[in-house]
Amino acid sequence: MKRSRQARNDLLVGIGAFAFGIAVSVVKGNNAGIRDAVGNVSAPWLLIGFLGGAIAGRRRFIVGALTGTVATFIALLGFYVTNSFVLDLGPHPWLTDLNLAVVGGQGYFFFSLVSGPIFGTLGVWWVRTRSVIPVLIVGLFFVLEPGIQLARSGGNNMGNQLLIGLVEIAVGVSWAIVTIRRTKLSARTG
Repeated sequence: MKRSRQARNDLLVGIGAFAFGIAVSVVKGNNAGIRDAVGNVSAPWLLIGFLGGAIAGRRRFIVGALTGTVATFIALLGFYVTNSFVLDLGPHPWLTDLNLAVVGGQGYFFFSLVSGPIFGTLGVWWVRTRSVIPVLIVGLFFVLEPGIQLARSGGNNMGNQLLIGLVEIAVGVSWAIVTIRRTKLSARTG
């Protein structure tokens, strides 16, 4: 792959990841309710690493793992920078708000060091082999997350979570179906 095309792909992944983080922060907002519940869905964050590895992983597993990690980290950065504006963190300077937002999310930054390489590698695996297994793994997370949330809550106070869980399951199944079809089509034509 030419360097200019690779640089464009790297930039695309970085901008897309940052924009994703901003969008999730804005959707989540500062209130409880359906927006907060949508903002707390975690499976879409795994797509950032997967797509980063698939788009900019240069078909090499180590590069895909690194790209997935950086993309996830950039998305989180976009989320928490935006949170420093969106959330009402009290009457202090913006840098204090930024610090509060980032420190509050430090566990997610740590988790990105685990999820980013795994899903970036899955993205490269998918691009290199056109195997449906990585696609099914990603889809499985969309399907399993609502069940895990339901089990954790014991079915209590689910409210909007149930509707969002059903949508998340539908997205996971749709992702798998569409991506598997595209994978099989590209394998036949490629």
